[in-house]
Amino acid sequence: MSRLYIVSASIDEFLEVASAEKAKEAYNEIKKVVPEHSFTIFGAEDVTSLARSHRHLDPSHLTKSVSTFMETLCTSPSPGKRT
Repeated sequence: MSRLYIVSASIDEFLEVASAEKAKEAYNEIKKVVPEHSFTIFGAEDVTSLARSHRHLDPSHLTKSVSTFMETLCTSPSPGKRT
């Protein structure tokens, strides 16, 4: 079974979700809280396959909790304000 990974360019954290429906729910919930961040959703069989197919990504910080992912986003600098 493949997984979906939500990634923000602002942080080095990945959110792993089990289905397209859960990805939509998580994406909508995250965008309500931090609308200024942009996200990409990747699909892969597992995190190892994701790392192989997208070598520029470093999925070493992986969470399965939407609240943990959002907490990390909220404590990171807003896009455009990074130093």
